[in-house]
Amino acid sequence: MNRNYEYIKRIEERMDDDARDMLRRIYEPVEVATPLSDARRDVCVLKDGEIRAYGKLYSTRFHQGNGLDAYLSSVDGGISWTKHYSHGKMNTCTYIPEADIYIGIEETHEAVWVKRSKIGPDDPAPEKIKAADGHFGDTFLPKKSAFSKRIWFTTDRQDRTDRLNPVCYPTFVYSDDYGDTWNVRELSPTPPYELTYPHKGLRWSKGSGSEPYAEELGENKMMMLIRSPHDYFFVSYSYDGGDSWSEPEPSTFYGTNTTASMLRLSDGRVLAFWNNTKPMPQPDYSEVSEWPNDYVVTATSECAFTNRDAAHVAISDDGGKTFKGYREFLLNPLRNSTEYRYVGSPFRSIDKSVHQFQAYELPYGKILVCAGQNIVGRIVIFDINWLLETG
Repeated sequence: MNRNYEYIKRIEERMDDDARDMLRRIYEPVEVATPLSDARRDVCVLKDGEIRAYGKLYSTRFHQGNGLDAYLSSVDGGISWTKHYSHGKMNTCTYIPEADIYIGIEETHEAVWVKRSKIGPDDPAPEKIKAADGHFGDTFLPKKSAFSKRIWFTTDRQDRTDRLNPVCYPTFVYSDDYGDTWNVRELSPTPPYELTYPHKGLRWSKGSGSEPYAEELGENKMMMLIRSPHDYFFVSYSYDGGDSWSEPEPSTFYGTNTTASMLRLSDGRVLAFWNNTKPMPQPDYSEVSEWPNDYVVTATSECAFTNRDAAHVAISDDGGKTFKGYREFLLNPLRNSTEYRYVGSPFRSIDKSVHQFQAYELPYGKILVCAGQNIVGRIVIFDINWLLETG
């Protein structure tokens, strides 16, 4: 087995017979936990097979702001989870077995930093290395190539000259020396949204080109899905392992102003996660919203949240040429509430619903995926073969 996937064996070794049987019996999607933060990069697997999902406990405002650093822990393959306070400074990170190190990310308005550690998430003082200068956001957890020493992560560099409509440049950042030095490849932003038939109103164009996600399709071939305000994600390809990228163009993945993710499996197949949905018509938010500010009224905020209620997944077995499955694996249970962002818990975040994803392969052909924002986020497990059903 490729060393990238040794964690799958470590997960299985930690499980007892009951947990193994429970995991084997999961087929269609099963919700196993509610994460402590919005899905994106907070789930990681330690070298001994423990799965952690980081976030905050006891937040009363934006979950990124106050509250206590904490994590959920599973030592039985995601079947059960316990809460713990986080006492380290590394927190969520990726284990690189060839170098026996953990690599994490920290972004600021001035730069994006890489955190590196031999200890792991509990390290009280990880090494920090600047990867790139600039105002970055929406950074994903580093990934390791299955074919080379290359480690990469995707992010977006943000030009906020226009406060209501910042421009985001999809950015691929990579290292060939286990994080000592980093190289940056910046792509063009996706084109801005223009009001055309059949659309009848404004649409949020936040950071056109934001939240890119890249995954390997094969040796040297990579695919990047990029968020856009249009009716589809944009896509870019690399045929040299990320050194250069094609100009972003419309993809076959339908979806608006949501964030996609991908996962290469140990057998080479590739999963794609996204919201195969479009926004609802926009009402006059100056009348109906409890937040009648300029972001809402000018269609740069709330209208983005009406197309995130169904999460989908598809699989490719031909190196990303075609995908199949296209199944809905998670629905927002509060999708019919007019203000479902606030239902059931203190105000945590301005975001909501079941978009944004992070996934890992588990033993026995199962997939663990963390999806969603605010109180409706869920950690879900399903069987890969469930995607191949034809009826």
